[in-house]
Amino acid sequence: MEGGRAGACAAEAPLGELAGAACWETACSSSDESMQRGMIRLIYVRQEFRGLGIGSRLLETALDTLAESGLRDIYLSTPDMQMSSWLEQGGFKPAAVLWQREKN
Repeated sequence: MEGGRAGACAAEAPLGELAGAACWETACSSSDESMQRGMIRLIYVRQEFRGLGIGSRLLETALDTLAESGLRDIYLSTPDMQMSSWLEQGGFKPAAVLWQREKN
């Protein structure tokens, strides 16, 4: 994909340490603007800060920013299957299955 823009945000804990982060990008797969897609590449919250709504605020920031670009479809990829129900609550649904074979 080409012609994209990227963005990121971070969440700071009360003592100034990094609590979490998100990053995203837009990309066009053709010259047709309707083919523009958003991809949230990372939503991460440190273990000790989970359950405080930080991930939800990071996700909301990413979604709002991508929506301002007029995107129709937004994707999010994660290897963490524990996020499935949280993502579904955020309006996401499974779009593909990715299989991996590890080298023996």
